[in-house]
Amino acid sequence: MTRDSQIALVKRYFDAVDGEDLPALLDTLTPDCVFSVETHGVRLNGHSEISNMFNKLWGDHKAVLHHEFTHVPDPETGHIASRFTVQNTETDGSLTYKSNCNFFEIRGGALCLCTGLHDRAEHAEGHDMTDDALIELAVRYFTALDARDPEALADTLAADCVMTIETHGITYAGRNAIKDLFATRWQASLRAVHHDFTHSPSAVTGRIASQFTVTYTGPGASEPKSNANVFAMQNGEITKIAVYMAGANTIQT
Repeated sequence: MTRDSQIALVKRYFDAVDGEDLPALLDTLTPDCVFSVETHGVRLNGHSEISNMFNKLWGDHKAVLHHEFTHVPDPETGHIASRFTVQNTETDGSLTYKSNCNFFEIRGGALCLCTGLHDRAEHAEGHDMTDDALIELAVRYFTALDARDPEALADTLAADCVMTIETHGITYAGRNAIKDLFATRWQASLRAVHHDFTHSPSAVTGRIASQFTVTYTGPGASEPKSNANVFAMQNGEITKIAVYMAGANTIQT
């Protein structure tokens, strides 16, 4: 598929969601499509489970609207990232706004994987960090990346932290492995700056979703990307990092 056809497919998907048109929605998905909302711990498999979720969404709201899109297609890998604003009309007529991000994988002209990062997370117990503390730790992590400071990076991570690049099926286990990965990458002349953040913390779950733009400079620099990370945090440290990356893997060396 071309860049334009990838965007057109995603537009069909969101038009069907907003139009509450289940047949049109399912027509954009492969029969074995996997739909997940990482910030809510939701994972659905196949048309039946996905249909139930959307029927509940439509039943719980008077209307839903997705707009103000930024699409980052990547035909070579069959992925496309979409950042957007959600406007939900509640049953009492009030409006709820969210800043969300989806990462899609395409197979055979249809969506086979839909990974959503949403503003609001479900409730859980037993976590010890406030929303502000979650945001502060995420900011420290990205500041260390942009400064190319391996010690400052390591200071944000738990010893057994696991980082996965979900869109590329790659895992790095342990603080030292993650630190060494970035330290090696930083020896190259290509530089990255993370900016234009939208942080969506949930103190009750100890998780935070961070959507952002990455701009590259140096030889062979690619176009800016729209990426997202989902962090799990506890006791002032990052215990898990799930990376959702548009296009080629720019972390792996």
